[in-house]
Amino acid sequence: MADTSAIIPLSKLVDRFVFKYKLPDQDYALYFEHAADCIRELSIHAISQYRDVEIAVSSLGVISMPSDMLDFIGVALSYKGNVWYFTENQYMIIQASDSVMPTDYDTYWYSYGTTGAKNLYYFKLDWEGREIHIDGAEGENVRLQYISSGLDTAATCQVPIIVTPAVDAYLRWAQGEIDGESINEQLKRKRTYEEQFRLLKLQSLPSLKDIRDYFLGMTTQSALR
Repeated sequence: MADTSAIIPLSKLVDRFVFKYKLPDQDYALYFEHAADCIRELSIHAISQYRDVEIAVSSLGVISMPSDMLDFIGVALSYKGNVWYFTENQYMIIQASDSVMPTDYDTYWYSYGTTGAKNLYYFKLDWEGREIHIDGAEGENVRLQYISSGLDTAATCQVPIIVTPAVDAYLRWAQGEIDGESINEQLKRKRTYEEQFRLLKLQSLPSLKDIRDYFLGMTTQSALR
């Protein structure tokens, strides 16, 4: 019986593919690996899955990026029903020692034209170390909003049900290569996948900019002084 839910475990999607094309059960792991590759590609270019999670900042001001994080949207605190976003500080010094908290270059000097209502919370992204360094909310729980690969090693992988035709087409293409089908047959299956990919992109799913605009629309800012 078909599912009516909007999401489906990736393992179940692969189970269905193996069943539909009468493949041996021992091939499941092989096709799951190809399906995971497909979901990563779709997450980057087509379906733009985003997540809004509560995550702890260490006492030293460090957040470890989730394993499925592909791109960053924002980090924020919830305040009186709204979301207060942190400001990126490219000049924050990231100390090599784990015993030292991150600091920045702010010397707090004032002159004509100085603005008021400064943000108290800052962040800096460290993609190489896969960390987010926080200044101002050490030891607190914050909201991290990011683009997900759709694959989380810490939990059962759930994917939107609408990706099923694209994943099936991708797996059929992979199956053709595995079975040594003719070049014409492989090209035919590749074109089928590309068509399903194109249709998926037309589903009017939000882009990274749309998501960011949505989250920023929930915030308020004080007037400049």
